[in-house]
Amino acid sequence: KAVVSTQSTGGRFDAKKCKSYEWYLDNIYATYMSWERDQFDQVGEVRSVPRPRVCLEARERKLEVWDCRGQPSLLKDPHTTGFTKNWSVRNGDLDGQCWDNGNNEDRGEITFYQCHVQSPLTGKPFPAQQFRYNTNTQQIQHVTTNRCLELVTEGEKERPLLMKCSETSPLQRWEIITAPWF
Repeated sequence: KAVVSTQSTGGRFDAKKCKSYEWYLDNIYATYMSWERDQFDQVGEVRSVPRPRVCLEARERKLEVWDCRGQPSLLKDPHTTGFTKNWSVRNGDLDGQCWDNGNNEDRGEITFYQCHVQSPLTGKPFPAQQFRYNTNTQQIQHVTTNRCLELVTEGEKERPLLMKCSETSPLQRWEIITAPWF
């Protein structure tokens, strides 16, 4: 049993009114976790459809491709990608850093930048951070530029770049392997 000093409460502490830790987990923590889950449409490992052993990963503040692990990762893993309902995307540490396309080049690179909300009323991120996953075409689209994430080969290296969207390009198709805890 916990011992609580009544000095800090001025003697007004009544142990009979305390809730159990189980109550806290069921009522407070569960509410917090459901709020977190409610902000995401999908969370899991994002895998290339034509190259199913290639997955997206956060590396050194850039979006890269790396070998898939074969199962959805843990929450803080750089392979874990979360697509929010307000069109921002986060990797690894799903709290703070969002996908960002600050440039408007034809071959746009995705970097990570502090998540910014354009309007507190809508919760939508700034245009450079607006992405959505189309479940029908399996494309990841940057909303503002209407470009799609494509697996591009440059010499021996593959990398994900934003290119002109093409529903017929298999290199723009991505599958989200949903995390079992989501």
